[in-house]
Amino acid sequence: MQKNTLQVSSTKQSNMVYVVTGATDGIGKALVIELAKKGVRIAAVGRNPKKFEELIAELEDLGIPAKNISKISSFIADLSVMNSIVDVSSRIRDSYENIDVLINNVGGYFAERKVTEEGFEYTFALNYLGHVLMTFLLLGKIQKSESGNIINISSSEHKHGKIHFGNLNLSRSFFGRKAYAQSKLADMLFIRELSLFLRDTDIRINAIHPGIVKTNIAQSKFGLQSLAFKLLKNTVAIEPEKAAMRILQLVDNPEFAHLRGNYVSGTKVKSAHTAASNHYKREELWLITVDILKEWFYPILDEEDISLKNHRLEYIQIESS
Repeated sequence: MQKNTLQVSSTKQSNMVYVVTGATDGIGKALVIELAKKGVRIAAVGRNPKKFEELIAELEDLGIPAKNISKISSFIADLSVMNSIVDVSSRIRDSYENIDVLINNVGGYFAERKVTEEGFEYTFALNYLGHVLMTFLLLGKIQKSESGNIINISSSEHKHGKIHFGNLNLSRSFFGRKAYAQSKLADMLFIRELSLFLRDTDIRINAIHPGIVKTNIAQSKFGLQSLAFKLLKNTVAIEPEKAAMRILQLVDNPEFAHLRGNYVSGTKVKSAHTAASNHYKREELWLITVDILKEWFYPILDEEDISLKNHRLEYIQIESS
């Protein structure tokens, strides 16, 4: 495999639409920079308007052409809040006829337990529920692409995870690593299940662990967890730019064009947690997730084409009007 080789023609690239979440820090920021070099259209999603201003200034300092920078649109949203995701997804759908690539990058590790305004444990909401809802709500636009691509940023920690079906919010015996691993494993189960329902379409959905990356994913001041992250960050961690290139290989490198529901670590396809191959666990999580999120996505789903309650998802059509 050619390292960091992007195979898609520049003409096609310039017409593509990418949605990148967590776009103003770490991996997300590096993705926006790499994509801006190509001149593609970018929907950059983040929480902080000031950081968008800083990102644009950095792109200008890097010598990115003004015509490329003009193709970047900022979308302010808190992706741990489902109502905010519904709002930003609506704005994105109104802005583009189709979406070619959705990169669910936003995520975090939190040493102490906190709960969102909608009552969800924060890690589970940001790393999992938000990815699922964003994917559902943009899927109608992704279907309009000639070859839609969904990429969720994963972690090797998912292999240490367990889905606590009776305690998804971890209201009992919370631990940061436990919450993080559960959220990443849940994301992997969702990817595998959705890939099966999309098997008769041209849409690809995969997960990638780009490596241990020098980001601010864990800024906790809590003892050993914080020390462990600092050690990794200062030793084996790679730069966000390298992580971004590894992620984009899933779009551009033809060697990955066959992947559906796979887990990629670095530059190689790897085995995911055994739970990802367990149909019953995937279905149980799927149905619970649908029940949790139904109030946010049912109002805009065309239910003549989809019945999530009955676990039939052969085709999703989301109203774009």
